[in-house]
Amino acid sequence: MCKLGYLEGLKNQEIADMLGVSINTVKTQKKRALQLLRDKISPQAFALLCIYLCH
Repeated sequence: MCKLGYLEGLKNQEIADMLGVSINTVKTQKKRALQLLRDKISPQAFALLCIYLCH
């Protein structure tokens, strides 16, 4: 879900429709993935990743 949303640029609803899950499931999984990244990488690396994904 995160790959589809952050790297491929799909909207949450598009991901939900494609995978046959609710939009809330997509939001929850994306939130969990970001939390996991925050816990596993340095704050500086996370900030750079966020900047990269936003562009």
